[in-house]
Amino acid sequence: MSDQIKISIDSGLTKIYVIGVGGEGGNAINSFKKENPDYDIKTIAINTDNQDLEKSLADEKLLLGNDITHGRGTGANPGKAEAIAENEISKIENAVNGADMVVICAGLGGGTGSGMGPVIARAAHKKEILTLAIVTVPFEFEGGAKIKIAKDYLLKLKEVSDAAIVIPNWRIVKEKGLPIGKAFKWGNEIFATSIKVISNIINKPQTMNVDFEDIKTVLKDSKEAYISMAELTKNMESQGKTIGELLVEELMNFPLIDADAIKNISKGVLFVEMGKNDDISIMDDIQRNIIRYIKPNALIIPGLDLKNESDGIRLTLIAGDFQREDSEYYFSGINNDDLTKNVHFNLSNKRFANSTNPSNSLFGNKDFLPPKLNTDID
Repeated sequence: MSDQIKISIDSGLTKIYVIGVGGEGGNAINSFKKENPDYDIKTIAINTDNQDLEKSLADEKLLLGNDITHGRGTGANPGKAEAIAENEISKIENAVNGADMVVICAGLGGGTGSGMGPVIARAAHKKEILTLAIVTVPFEFEGGAKIKIAKDYLLKLKEVSDAAIVIPNWRIVKEKGLPIGKAFKWGNEIFATSIKVISNIINKPQTMNVDFEDIKTVLKDSKEAYISMAELTKNMESQGKTIGELLVEELMNFPLIDADAIKNISKGVLFVEMGKNDDISIMDDIQRNIIRYIKPNALIIPGLDLKNESDGIRLTLIAGDFQREDSEYYFSGINNDDLTKNVHFNLSNKRFANSTNPSNSLFGNKDFLPPKLNTDID
């Protein structure tokens, strides 16, 4: 097969398969399906826990290792899960057949998601399928052993994926006052929103179109990626700033953004949704403000969707190729040395945990959930 990724001719749409691995990956699938029951994306749940799999809303379900685990999971043993996946690799290869893009959702730090995620990613990547992983890393209170597993298997996952988007759960705890029920749903909402946004950008006709090859340009072999979203409604106060300033500041304060790494991105897609009667100068205003944060020679592919009726402007940035040497940032806010010292894991980088600079803070404002999510999570 050539380097070109084949696009399905029958429907004209890019075939996107979302694979939820393990418990947290399965929860991500369920969250997505509840909000988008008729969405044109194939969902697959892969697990070693049959009880968990039975409650899945995925289009397809795959129970692996039943002869070993008897459907009761891997007991937080990622090596066991990895061996099971390798032993049943043909089932995984069959599951990803026909996809143009595979998005793997998993929680790192446990058994099935950590151990099977890299095996599934490698199977898809070997078939020249664009492979994106969206994963969480543990809360601090989950302990040093899980943190060590997450770090080790994140490195494995990045080696065999085109790109990984990492959701650091510890960021939630750093903000006081968030109910625990919302905290546990936060990662699932990030999963679901990211999948929907990527699918919309690729498969829905737009005024200034961004197609699958553009997304491929940004994500292929990037190893790390970010997705960030911002929304400005018409009833929001300007605070003496331009629309572009407000949107880009919110974009850069999105909870997945690493203020240091964003300066080093080499490529990205910047997608704008606005009303057809909004002023065209807003596009230039956004562009002028976004280049304040990134390298001047970065490849930024613009996209635009004009709505007949619009109550505001939405901005999405999908960025890749950060040229970061390691993944230490994703664990930099975990500062309980007693939890990690026995597993020989260095968490000395705490530059974000105590930052007072708004551009480098964990959250630029208290409403740190994605647009419209902070009020909708019950």
